[in-house]
Amino acid sequence: MVLCGLLVAASSALAQLPSLELGLPVEGELGKDVYIINYVDHEADSGAIRDYMCGRQTYDGHDGTDFAVKSFRHMDSGVHVIAAAPGRVIAVIDTLYDRNKRVDRTLGFGNYVAVEHPGGYILYYAHLKSSSARVKVGESVKKGQRLGLIGSSGTSEDPHLHFEVWQRVDAFQGACLPRPLKWQEQPEYQTEYALIDADVTTWPPSLDTIRERPPRATSITKGDSSITFWSLQQHIAANDQLSATWLTPDGAAWFTYEFTVTAPSTYYYWWTWIRRPEASGQWKVEYRRNGDLIATRSFTVEATVSIGEPPRQGASLRRMGDVLRCEVASPCTLSVYDLQGRLLLRSSVPAGTSAHMVPFTTSVIIDLSDEHGSVMKTMAMP
Repeated sequence: MVLCGLLVAASSALAQLPSLELGLPVEGELGKDVYIINYVDHEADSGAIRDYMCGRQTYDGHDGTDFAVKSFRHMDSGVHVIAAAPGRVIAVIDTLYDRNKRVDRTLGFGNYVAVEHPGGYILYYAHLKSSSARVKVGESVKKGQRLGLIGSSGTSEDPHLHFEVWQRVDAFQGACLPRPLKWQEQPEYQTEYALIDADVTTWPPSLDTIRERPPRATSITKGDSSITFWSLQQHIAANDQLSATWLTPDGAAWFTYEFTVTAPSTYYYWWTWIRRPEASGQWKVEYRRNGDLIATRSFTVEATVSIGEPPRQGASLRRMGDVLRCEVASPCTLSVYDLQGRLLLRSSVPAGTSAHMVPFTTSVIIDLSDEHGSVMKTMAMP
């Protein structure tokens, strides 16, 4: 997940600078309301990446610390950005669009507040919500004073605060960074896996939808065409095995989608979806990581009037790189579409287990159909 830093280079000759003790720049509880997802990159000049603990929780050239909230719905509720130290406001930008979901480095900080401190430090609070600034240029601010609201303005894919200290200083101290700057209480460096949020919805299955935190589906009505299980997670590792199994009202496994992660991520969206099943009653979806049950969600499928169409057979898919393993009870057709609906691949799937080469160079929709119609659909990412 790539967020943004200030596109400026500066000296790192900081040995003579006085210390500055910082408080957290956001209101809320870390790990519950707000999540640190990127730190400063200390290998910006070499093309490699290294955070203050010699880890890789950063990206190339990142000059600050990113404090993210779990969704745009959370952003809309109002998450306050607060002064990490007392100082004087020297810049305020407050009129730019605040719901960006793409990387465009020309947009920079978007809306931001800059506060100057003794010793030559400047703290930047970036990507703020439009018209949320509560301070003006020239105003003195106290530590903990509200400055504005978290948004997604400028170069930003998700709602977050980009907190940056200049002259290019990392506010954290660790094995790879002894610094005079410090936190009043430095946040703990987290590396363990955590599920931030997960649920089922009948909204369209897309990354845009999930970023908004779609409404939970507790009842699947006659008018609903699909059901999506989605998740937002921290510290996913390469080769993690992720799977979602949909269970019928009698507890039988109806469909399983499995996926092998190809690259580590500190902030990771994963989702899969199916067409509305015919059997009514209390359904369930189970989400697992490396075989461990992480989350379970239940929902009710309302009964519909049947005209005697035969019931669909169960199926399962397992992806290993560019190989898709299909397991079906009766012969099916495998169709792969891009997100614009263009057919990329179609092949026959015999009853039993078979393997198929699918070039996952972009996000695709996978459809398995038998003679009666679609058995299941799901989405896969590159």
